[in-house]
Amino acid sequence: MEQHYANDQGIVLYGDNWHPGVVGIVAGRVSRKYNRPCVVLGNEGEMAKGSGRSVDGINLVEVLGTCCEHLSNWGGHPMAVGIALPKEHIETFRAQFSEAVRRYVGGDIAEQELALSAWLPVEHIRERLMDELESLHPFGQANPEPIFGIHGVVLQQSPDVFKEQHFRFWFDDARGRRLHGVAWKMAHRLPPVGVPLDFAVELTWNFFNDRKLLQLELVDWRPARNP
Repeated sequence: MEQHYANDQGIVLYGDNWHPGVVGIVAGRVSRKYNRPCVVLGNEGEMAKGSGRSVDGINLVEVLGTCCEHLSNWGGHPMAVGIALPKEHIETFRAQFSEAVRRYVGGDIAEQELALSAWLPVEHIRERLMDELESLHPFGQANPEPIFGIHGVVLQQSPDVFKEQHFRFWFDDARGRRLHGVAWKMAHRLPPVGVPLDFAVELTWNFFNDRKLLQLELVDWRPARNP
């Protein structure tokens, strides 16, 4: 998907086997992952029907109002819409929707900034901290799971890619204590070895073989800067 729609400011996806009743969930996930409005369409006879989800600062109703000539019906609110159109117009609508989003924002959508809860020294990442975080549950939209920054991580070995999409990694703190982590669907962005990096992570428990182990889930990384 990254290759096909890398230049699209608004994403339109269609699948013959996708049911219109579940596409809203997919649209929400895609819009959050790529920080772009997304419309996902399913097959319903001669029509394509589905849902759209937006991102902060982009009113989907206003965007669709400028590119609705091929839509049979549509409606909703600024962050979520439902639409239907004849399937032969999907490609035309895809181009019009992307251009309409581009006009709305006045160019390309700015890269989304990752909001960190705090920068953590590696030495503070321990089981005791995990116990304190568990008191904050349940996490959800009104109470998002905290994301922590770790400054100056240096990997000594290349990450271990598994299932072609994910990778595992580890590094040691100043006292030689080893921390293990995993990155989901990030095998296309392997962090380099032997150079300081900044990691954004969520802290989780990994339950394996009747053991409960502290695990870092990598959200993003960059070359190290001053936090």
